[in-house]
Amino acid sequence: MPMGRIFSHRLAKATRGVRRPHHRIRLGVPLLEDLWSEEKLCQDVLVYAVVAGLVGFGVIYHDQWCAELWPENWVKYHWTKNLTLLDFFPLVVAVAIWGEQLRNSRICFWTDNKSVVHVVNHLSSSFIPVIKLIQLLVLKCLHLNIWFRSKHVSGINNAMADSLSRFDFQKFRDLALEASQHGTPCPDYLWEALKGWKNLSENQFVRRPISFSLLARLVDSTKSVCSSVFESVLLSAAFGIAFFGALRVSELVAPSLQKPGGLQHNDISFCDGGIRIRIQRSKTDTSGNGVWFPLFSITGPVCPINLVKQYLAVRTISQPFFVHFDGSPLTRFQFLALFRQLFVFLNLPLGEYGTHSFRICAATEAARAGLMDDEIMKIGKWCSSCFFLYIRPDLLMS
Repeated sequence: MPMGRIFSHRLAKATRGVRRPHHRIRLGVPLLEDLWSEEKLCQDVLVYAVVAGLVGFGVIYHDQWCAELWPENWVKYHWTKNLTLLDFFPLVVAVAIWGEQLRNSRICFWTDNKSVVHVVNHLSSSFIPVIKLIQLLVLKCLHLNIWFRSKHVSGINNAMADSLSRFDFQKFRDLALEASQHGTPCPDYLWEALKGWKNLSENQFVRRPISFSLLARLVDSTKSVCSSVFESVLLSAAFGIAFFGALRVSELVAPSLQKPGGLQHNDISFCDGGIRIRIQRSKTDTSGNGVWFPLFSITGPVCPINLVKQYLAVRTISQPFFVHFDGSPLTRFQFLALFRQLFVFLNLPLGEYGTHSFRICAATEAARAGLMDDEIMKIGKWCSSCFFLYIRPDLLMS
């Protein structure tokens, strides 16, 4: 543990000059005190369940709990746009509230945010407000002689804290029968911990989703923008799979001509009424196990099954699925360049759209259709509550 190095520093220094592993050194009183302090650490294993949502957060410790709404000034300053900050904050709250009960013990924070797991286990972040919270957490734990780590748990398996963060107290009571009647309030000084930091930029959150009608216009315009019928059919199929499959561009096409990636020929297979697509590796599947998902036929000019069939009718044999007429792969750069040309051709605000607009629309349309949270997460292969940031019905444009 990084913050435990302060206890082992003098011990490591005392070994200087020792040339053989079997040679011994004499431990004085200061070194013995350091070792005694370390020995007191980690006597108990305590597990937390921590979840934060866009409305508020919930944190549980045994039969005690805390749930609070995000303050209005946090929303005003756009701090609620950073999910790492929101999911890390309850950890600091937990230690601040129940620190004395956790003295001289080991705790494990369970969270559905993998970024928070990395922040806790490495004590580092690129976001300055999160660094401020790390400092508060470490200082408090040093004072109380607490060792901590974090582990990931999917939101659907963290139901108690998840219901707290959504302020669904009836569900929480049904799941946690022994929980106390009243929650512990969050200390006021923690709400002021980020006071003075600059507002987060709004620009990164104005990316618009691509609507169904806009997708149809894009597909129709490929005939005018692309250099050949083949390129038009190729780009239309790529748009269709990206849109209905909620794919990241890195999952769709190769990063460059020299570096393979994206969908491969054997990642597409036809089934009854649709096709099955395999994502071999993605941002949320770093182990490379891969995931299969189906796409089904719909009515209209942007049916993903028809677009793929039209492309396969002219496609040349090659390992990458999306290839040009000469067999070279469609790259991320080429996909983005053609994407931008289409928006210029349609006289649409290019700065408000990007390749991630396909995923944003998938979450937005799924939410508008009334799908449950776990169903939306499954569509976009999301592993945490970050999918909430992709639901932007107010930004839809036809």
